[in-house]
Amino acid sequence: MGYDRCDHTHLIEDRTRIAIALLINLFVVPLEIWGGIFSGSFSLLSDGFHMTSHLALLSFACFVETKKKYEFYSVFLNSLFLIRLAMFMFCGALWRIFSPAEILGATMLWISCVGLFGDIVQIFLMYPASRDHSRNMMSIFAHTLSDASFSFAIVVGAICVYFWKISGIDAVVLLVFFPQVFIWGLKLTKEIFCWEKK
Repeated sequence: MGYDRCDHTHLIEDRTRIAIALLINLFVVPLEIWGGIFSGSFSLLSDGFHMTSHLALLSFACFVETKKKYEFYSVFLNSLFLIRLAMFMFCGALWRIFSPAEILGATMLWISCVGLFGDIVQIFLMYPASRDHSRNMMSIFAHTLSDASFSFAIVVGAICVYFWKISGIDAVVLLVFFPQVFIWGLKLTKEIFCWEKK
């Protein structure tokens, strides 16, 4: 009975964490998409579109927390989205290199800072659950880390654009950070293949 109560408490905590993350992303997603279009930043726009998939993953993860037998599929989807994001970032970088455009640094900077702040809040939300609870929460934490890394890179790029007018940094941000996102996806894929051994 004690174990069941503990497990139930973890379930409630995990679902609360996911619900808060969903609310954060519901605010950040439209802001980043608008900001990417308005400022001309492909990296910011890419992050906004990617976060729409993160919304879907969080929604599915909330369901999975009540249906543990589907946990495998949540981790699998997380790995696919991370690998897809890495490829999207790479293609976006090439597109920006061959189609350079002026970027509004001020808009890119403040919106990217909002996005990074949202990611940092989610990291603190998900970290305890990723260590003590399910693989599902672990995969969400990995996904959130990759989001934060990308957001940090966008902030750095926005600073370069705003202060030094280096618009080409938009492509550099995508090229430098897509391998990290790809590696996170591969790590989760490895977790899937080792699923039965654990």
